[in-house]
Amino acid sequence: MGDELKSAYELAMERLRSRDRDERAPLGAEQRRRIVELKAEFQARRAEASIMADARKAAAIAAGDDVRLEQVENEYRREVARLAAEEESRLEVLRRGE
Repeated sequence: MGDELKSAYELAMERLRSRDRDERAPLGAEQRRRIVELKAEFQARRAEASIMADARKAAAIAAGDDVRLEQVENEYRREVARLAAEEESRLEVLRRGE
């Protein structure tokens, strides 16, 4: 029963899981603490970006400036995406223990 042929996909997934187990050592207490702090920092930065964008959107709406409103919304989306990428990058560094 264990002699069944596996697809290339199944073999690749097994290799990836095996490599992940080998590369990911358990996180230490200091790493976990730093990860929690980093996540809190980025949550605060996202909240700040949201508050600032809301204020700029309200000003654009009050002025009846639809173009400015769209611009503010696009800027906010880019900022959130940038923050997410930066957070993930810094989290990965912490997880690797660097």
